[in-house]
Amino acid sequence: NPALDAASEPLVVRSERIEDPGELLALLPPHDALAWVHGGDGLVGWGRAAEFRTSGGDRFSKASAWWKDLAAHAVIRDDVDVPGTGLITFGSFTFSDDADGSVLIVPEVVIGRRDGVAWITVIGLGITSTPDLTPHPASPPADGTTFADGPIDSVHWQGLVAQAVSRIEAG
Repeated sequence: NPALDAASEPLVVRSERIEDPGELLALLPPHDALAWVHGGDGLVGWGRAAEFRTSGGDRFSKASAWWKDLAAHAVIRDDVDVPGTGLITFGSFTFSDDADGSVLIVPEVVIGRRDGVAWITVIGLGITSTPDLTPHPASPPADGTTFADGPIDSVHWQGLVAQAVSRIEAG
């Protein structure tokens, strides 16, 4: 897929308002899903219009350069114009310079909601039709799946996170 490599052809991006789709996470397909949701607002996406994988000590600068190039060549029509509309990417970066796995993913479809405004963004090499937004029933965990605290219980973990946030805020 040439769109996965980089800006060999410019991505075409269209964002438009939609009626509130309800629970954002319910819209996600069972595979290839991305989400950033907090308090009911946020973004969910699926598909891959573009992707960039990197590693090493310069992974952030390489990802930034790729993103700037991709965005500079994209053709964007954003009829909503709120944060989260237009061309977006989901990113995940490793903590270690030596680890593989840092990635930026530009989804083909993004559904978002912010402060009562809902939208859909479609991203690809050409204009495509708006996908069906039928909620997907949640899949139960696979047999044998268990949920448990790790070596630190959740109350202690929350205390450690609060301590880290305090240290960050203190500089």
